[in-house]
Amino acid sequence: MEKNYVVRRAETADLDMIKSLWIGLAEDQLQKDEYFNGTKEYLSGVSQFDFILKNERCAIFVLECRGIVSGFIEIWVHEKDFYFSIDSYAYVLHFFIEKSLRDDRTVSMNKMVFDLYKASESWAKEKGVKYIQADVFSHNQRVFKLLNYIGMKPYRQRLVKKFESDAI
Repeated sequence: MEKNYVVRRAETADLDMIKSLWIGLAEDQLQKDEYFNGTKEYLSGVSQFDFILKNERCAIFVLECRGIVSGFIEIWVHEKDFYFSIDSYAYVLHFFIEKSLRDDRTVSMNKMVFDLYKASESWAKEKGVKYIQADVFSHNQRVFKLLNYIGMKPYRQRLVKKFESDAI
């Protein structure tokens, strides 16, 4: 299968498309999240992504297929903290490829996902961090398996119990 895509660092001209993809990610994940009770009005604007592009502790890489930005990954460098106190680390905050491309049988989805992830991993290594981590909703087993395949392994699990409305 011919490589008909490119993975590159996001630019200011990509901001509208990144916002659109982010909304697609939020809608995709929140509709499957039994604990989400908030509004689905997305008030964030392009300004938050513009800030990210200018922040040296963060990077966004885009997947451009056939000239159209169809996916992105957002990665941050975090210092030691309560959640992962061993050392500073890179954290994959968002990772999304639009559904039409995921369903396209003429492209190598695994290769595109891998290349998009590897761009963020390379950036993280350049920043001098020793670890990369990501959170995955339990309903997203496809991504969990993918991250396992590329070498990530479970570190800890978050368990949740929802109280009924009459519970205190």
